Amino acid sequence: MRGRFFLSTLLFAGILLPLTSCSTDPSLTSIVISPDTVTVTLAPNGIAQGYSQFTAIGYYTHPGHAAGTRDITSEVTWASSGTQVATIVTGGAKAGLATATGWVNGVAWTGVTNITASAPGFNGVVVSNAATFTVTDSTTGTDDVVSIAVTPNPYTFTAANAANSFTATGTTQSGVKEVLTTSSVWTSGNASFVTVGANTGVGTAVATGTTTITAKYTNADGTSAQGSATVTVP
Repeated sequence: MRGRFFLSTLLFAGILLPLTSCSTDPSLTSIVISPDTVTVTLAPNGIAQGYSQFTAIGYYTHPGHAAGTRDITSEVTWASSGTQVATIVTGGAKAGLATATGWVNGVAWTGVTNITASAPGFNGVVVSNAATFTVTDSTTGTDDVVSIAVTPNPYTFTAANAANSFTATGTTQSGVKEVLTTSSVWTSGNASFVTVGANTGVGTAVATGTTTITAKYTNADGTSAQGSATVTVP
């Protein structure tokens, strides 16, 4: 009787051991990006661009073990939500390096973009996190923007559900031009015809009609400037 009990115990343990063993790989549960907030200032007239190296630390869980961490900067997929403001290297030795677009044809491309790191976690579910990368020029805050030009203007969408990226270019009191697309607040005159991303400038056709989309930029002292474009959905 005792032998049968001992054998049963071993068989039961044999069933349980594979279920509680450490045969499964650790699962990625979260990502921390460092630094989480960066602001770079462009030198006057495009002399230099702004750079920042981001690092991604992955947090892993493993059944029966304490959580672990490791550097996964070169393994995650990096992305910039506003590539017109800054781009980021997504692989290789320079993975996580963000670069401000800088000055293009005498115009400073400034604004805010989200730098995102993502990777598959448990059961393939994507885990991600984001940091903020802000680009300003040397006049921001001291040389107010007095006018905004929205381009293209006018613009006709090809059809309903078509999308287009609009650009807001500001001109300061001293005549400096800078792209403020992601620093402006966008609105649509009639969202029944065209909608627009509040912080992206991406317009989407909804239904036949004509309206305006407007970009408004607020200076550090509270004053503001705005500009509009006429948009049509055929």
